[in-house]
Amino acid sequence: MNPTPSILKYMSEMDIDMLALILDESKTYQEATKEVFLEKLNVVFEKFKKENDTSLTPYPGVCKSTECSNTGCKGYSFVGNTSGTYIDLIFDDKAGEVHDIFYCHTMESEHQKLEDSNKINIYVGPEEEAAFVPSSEYLYQVQQSDKALKEILSYQDPYFSKEAILYLVHKYHELGDSLPDLFSGITRFRDFLDVYRLLTFMHLFIRFDDIPVNAINDFANSDMSYENNKIKWLLKYEEPGLVIINLLYTVDPSTFNAQTGTIEFEGRTNLKILRKEFDTEFEFAKLFEKNYWAIINQYKSPDEIDTELQYGVVFHDRSDKRLIDYLNGTEYEFKIKQQNLVPDNEICKWVPFRYIAQDSNTATGIKLSKAHDLFHQDEFVQALEIYNDLLETRNDLQEAWIGLAVCLYMLKNYEEAVSASAHLREWSYSKFLELFTTQCELKNKEL
Repeated sequence: MNPTPSILKYMSEMDIDMLALILDESKTYQEATKEVFLEKLNVVFEKFKKENDTSLTPYPGVCKSTECSNTGCKGYSFVGNTSGTYIDLIFDDKAGEVHDIFYCHTMESEHQKLEDSNKINIYVGPEEEAAFVPSSEYLYQVQQSDKALKEILSYQDPYFSKEAILYLVHKYHELGDSLPDLFSGITRFRDFLDVYRLLTFMHLFIRFDDIPVNAINDFANSDMSYENNKIKWLLKYEEPGLVIINLLYTVDPSTFNAQTGTIEFEGRTNLKILRKEFDTEFEFAKLFEKNYWAIINQYKSPDEIDTELQYGVVFHDRSDKRLIDYLNGTEYEFKIKQQNLVPDNEICKWVPFRYIAQDSNTATGIKLSKAHDLFHQDEFVQALEIYNDLLETRNDLQEAWIGLAVCLYMLKNYEEAVSASAHLREWSYSKFLELFTTQCELKNKEL
C-alpha cells in the first residue's frame, strides 16, 4: 500500500489545492467526506507553517497498534523541515489509486528521533463522519448553541464584566449541561462549550457575593498576632478561600495587558476580563493563601508538603484534608471546641423540675421529686444521695440516671458523670448524650 508519487509530492509541499484536485469526491477519508477531511488537513498544514516549516519530509513507517484493524498497514511520518513537528498518516492505495487516508496513533517510522510532544493528529468526530445522520434533537442543539455563542461574544466589549459573567452563566447553564460532553467525541459544540466553561470558571470566583470583602475586613479588624484569631478566621472563610485561591494558580500574570488593563485567556475566542474588577478576589486569595498554608504546614507530615513554583506563586499540592483535620489532637482543637461549650444552666435544664409520671404519689415518685427539687436549689450533694438511693432498687429509672449524671457534672466529677449517662436510653436522650459527652471531656481537660 503505497500512495502515488503525486500524493507524496503535494503532501510534502502542503499544497491543499492540488490534493483537492486528485482526491476522489465520492470516497471518504478517515470516515469523513473529502471536503471535511481536507479542511482538517489544511488546519494541520497551517500548524506546520506557524512553526516556520516550508516543507514536510515523508519517512516510511508501519502501524504497530495491537488494538486496531490497521496493524501492519504502511504509511508515512511527515516531518516539518524546521520544527521537527510531524503527523503520521496511513494510505490505502490500490492500483495506483488512493482509496483512503487516515491518521495513525502508533506508527513506527524510519525517522528515529520523533517526540510525542511534537505530534499533530487529525480527529474526526462522530458527527463529522459522512454516514452521520443528525437527529432533530442534535439539530436543535446546534441551533441553540450557535445562537448562544453569538450572544455571549457580543458581551465582550472589549471584555467580560462580572455582571455579564453572572448573567450569562445563569442564562445558559441548562444549555451547557445538556450538550454532549467533549469526551463523547462530538466536537460540534466545542466553540460554545470552550467559552461557556471559561465563564463558569470565572463564575466560581465571583459567586460568593460580599464574602471576600467581609473576610478582608475581618482580618484587618482582628489582632492576627494571636494565632488562635488567625485560625478562627481561616476556619470561617475556608470554603470560599479554597475556591478563590485558585485564581492565583490558574491566572497567569503574563496574560495581563497593562495597556488595556485586561487579563486575556488565549484560545480560539481569546476572552478577556478587566483585572481591576477582580481586585477584591485577588486580595482575598493572596491573604488566604499566605496564612492558610503557613498554619497547615506546621502540622503536615513531610511527605504531604509537595510544592512547585507556578506563575511566581507557590502551588500547594493539598490533600482532601481540611484545616480542622490537621488541628485534631492539638491545643487549637481544644480551644475551638471550648468555644462551643454550652452554659452549665443549659445542661441543668435536662433534669426535670419534678417527677410527673402516673406514680408520682408513690414513695418512689415523692422521693424522685424531692431529689429534683434539691437539684434545682443547687443542693447537688443531697440530690446525689437520693438519686443513688433510688437506683439501688430501681436501676431502670431514667430520670434518676440523668439527675445523677448532671449532679456529678455540676460537682466536677466528669468521668463518673459520663459513666452514669451511659445508662440512659440512646433513643430517648441522643441529643443530650452527644452534647454531654463532649461537654464533660472538655471540662475535664480544663481541670
